[in-house]
Amino acid sequence: MTGVLGLNAAQLMLPSDAPPELGLNATLVMMWILLTAAWLAQAVRQGRFAVRFTWVDTLVVLFLGVECLAALYGVGQGTPRPGINAIWQNVGIGLGYLLARQLLVSAADVRAALASLIGLAMLLATVGLHQYLVTMPRDRAIYQRLQENRPQLAEQLGPWYPNTPGQRLAFENRLANSGPTATFTLTNSLAGMLAVWLLVLLAILLTGPPVLGLGRQGLLWLGLLPYGACFLLTQSRSAMVALTVGLLSLLTIRARAGRMVQRRLVVVGLLMLALLAAWAIAIGGLEQTIVSEAGKSLGYRLQYWRSTWAMIVDSPWVGCGPGQFQNAYVQYKLPAASEEVRDPHNWLLEVWATAGGIALLLLLLALGRFAWHVGREPVASRPSNRSYATSLPIGIGAMLGVVFGALVAAVMGYPLDMSGLLLGLLGLLLVQASLSPWIASGELNASVLLIAVGTLLVHLLAAGGIHDPGASGILWLLVALGMNLTRAGQKSRSLARSSGVIFCSLALLTATIHYVTAYRPNLRRESLLAQSYDSAVQNDPQRRTALLKAAQQADPASYRAAAAWASWRTTLWQAEPTPAQLAAVRQADQLTRRLAPRSSNAWAQSGRRHLRLFQATRAADDLEQALRAFQQAVALYPTRAAHRAELALVLELAGQTDDAQSEARQALALDRIIEQAGHEDKRLAPALRHQAMRILGQSL
Repeated sequence: MTGVLGLNAAQLMLPSDAPPELGLNATLVMMWILLTAAWLAQAVRQGRFAVRFTWVDTLVVLFLGVECLAALYGVGQGTPRPGINAIWQNVGIGLGYLLARQLLVSAADVRAALASLIGLAMLLATVGLHQYLVTMPRDRAIYQRLQENRPQLAEQLGPWYPNTPGQRLAFENRLANSGPTATFTLTNSLAGMLAVWLLVLLAILLTGPPVLGLGRQGLLWLGLLPYGACFLLTQSRSAMVALTVGLLSLLTIRARAGRMVQRRLVVVGLLMLALLAAWAIAIGGLEQTIVSEAGKSLGYRLQYWRSTWAMIVDSPWVGCGPGQFQNAYVQYKLPAASEEVRDPHNWLLEVWATAGGIALLLLLLALGRFAWHVGREPVASRPSNRSYATSLPIGIGAMLGVVFGALVAAVMGYPLDMSGLLLGLLGLLLVQASLSPWIASGELNASVLLIAVGTLLVHLLAAGGIHDPGASGILWLLVALGMNLTRAGQKSRSLARSSGVIFCSLALLTATIHYVTAYRPNLRRESLLAQSYDSAVQNDPQRRTALLKAAQQADPASYRAAAAWASWRTTLWQAEPTPAQLAAVRQADQLTRRLAPRSSNAWAQSGRRHLRLFQATRAADDLEQALRAFQQAVALYPTRAAHRAELALVLELAGQTDDAQSEARQALALDRIIEQAGHEDKRLAPALRHQAMRILGQSL
């Protein structure tokens, strides 16, 4: 029990919505595998053990299995490392779900787990609020003071340092406009998490029996002030709609059961909401654009969904593979669309486009069967004779998980602000202490967990990110806890000791395979890349060469490491243009092409690299390679004006004037569409626009 809650808590301390190639949760996946092996070893020692496994569990395992197969397909067809990480991520999520089904078995265990998760949400809200009020203003001041001093700024910002003009613009926009993100990288991800556990806490406060007492209830209501403040500051429309739908569903079910919510509690809640909204508006954290810009936000999503549907039509049964969406999406991206999204901001389309129609069908069947069990066979979590102390390991697990997750995040280059984290831990303790009577002798119906699942899914209909381990982990944990409160979910079957031996051996073998294919490569690569970053700041090229080469060798499946190596080899060749250096550049470039065959950005980078080589060597092969690379970049991202303009320049060098003019014309047409759509950051650079116009014989 301690391990299950601890690892779920640790996951929330990592930026789980970070790019999948980073493999930030590799450590936690390893811990899930080892925890499973430990549980099985204990069962073997006891001789026999009982296993809870229903049709819902079968469907969940099948769904995650199909996801793994789709990710394996993506490894062969696209960029390997994100696909490999996606496979192991699904393994970790599946093991977490199955362990929750086996270990959090009693009603008191379920209540203790929910109390800890509500406390973790309070921690995230506190960290997010501290971030918004303290750390973000501080970071803005640092950036404004040091933005012209690149070495010092890089030292201050660490992994957040913007290396390219596009990254710099995105970083400045994030500093200027974004709400709190806490341990996530996206505000919407935090908002969805807060919405789910705010709903569960309100279900306890509004509909539960008065086991808490006035003092504890008052403390929880006061705790809703910082929680609600952070939630409002996210300005997430999808999370607000999801919470509203969840609350209406909760009140409807209560009304049908003849159990009405006390009117005074509703009044108190509305007054607190009005107070928080007034405060947020006063400090500029809640703007009128949350309503006025809703249409524009929906318009962007309609663009994402339209392009994703075209992807699905082309490959309805297989998908592009989890972790490969962004590279596949840009081939279908509309000219006026705002960005190259990592997911379509809709969980239905996301699963269908990445893992295929069979995976989506299995997911819907699993969720539908879960809802059927909750509706037909609920077992209320009624008062028990157990004391709060018997469920204390679950609360301890949450605390230990926070500390462990914060340490892992710091090692991976995403350290948390210590003062915000300490305040968050205090909030977690207060929530757990306040809910201790409810854990020991409270009530909870499985329908609350079903509504919580629905709330998360409503949010993900417009936010997306169901493949992020934070969102998917919480989704399946809610399903596991809900199933444990149904009659079907409480049934178990005994397995012989020999079965435990086999499963335990398989778990240890799985841990070994994970170590070789994901754990060590991810951690070693990121450590070496971070050290190479430090060597660049210290202007130590010899050490940087050794570190980047080691990073590429540590993770041969990583395009991220290969791209850094190729870029550095090009820099070395420019400093010392010898034949040996030239051969090294070409070899490194070939590696990037092999590791990212469906990445338009990778092909464009290769084209620029070979164009520089041609300008220095005048070798026909370099020009041919540059032409091929830009043609592939355009084929993979046909609505990117910059790729077409660069292709036009290479075609002109190759003497293909008519084709060069055609590409230049299309580049300028796309640039005008982007200008009309208001996406200045996506427009052609002035120099590139001038070159395209020159090819067409036009003037500025």
